[in-house]
Amino acid sequence: MRADVNGNRDEIYGMLAELFIQPADERTVAALLGDDADLDMDVLAGDFTDLLRGLRPFSPPPPYESLYREGVIHGRATSEVMEIYARYGVEPATILGGEMPDHISLELDFMRHLCTLEGGSSSDDEMRSLLEAQESFLGEHLTRWVGNLQARIERDDQTGFYTQVAAFTNDWVVEDHQRVRGRLEFMEGGP
Repeated sequence: MRADVNGNRDEIYGMLAELFIQPADERTVAALLGDDADLDMDVLAGDFTDLLRGLRPFSPPPPYESLYREGVIHGRATSEVMEIYARYGVEPATILGGEMPDHISLELDFMRHLCTLEGGSSSDDEMRSLLEAQESFLGEHLTRWVGNLQARIERDDQTGFYTQVAAFTNDWVVEDHQRVRGRLEFMEGGP
């Protein structure tokens, strides 16, 4: 799975958010893996359920930050992201299927939202503020647990598709965190 890292960050975050909230369709699989990808869509849908819904005893835990970082549902991380979302006018109950606020798809969609706001910023101060919000959210949330989610998905994946999605997601958030830090340093006249 590849992406143009110079492309629109908001679109990449949006695509990743969708991949973690609903099973991929044939069009999405072809766009990500090529038209010659040979995946049984029923098996892929089963993989989605087994890997990302946590409905079976052998399934990985559902992709909630609080579960992966704290071992509990609706933990401290859940409350923290709810407060952060509220600062930026995001109401998690109304987006992406009503999942809990620390579901990976909501966290990725929040990053999409911040990137979109940054793209429409009207001043350097506003842009800096939004970059600081992105750097903080990536550093304090996504980069702290997506690697653990990736490891659990890799262990139980039947098709390999979600292993690729999770690996790309982990690489993306780590690299984007570094990219945002670099942009902030540049704006502040650093190295």
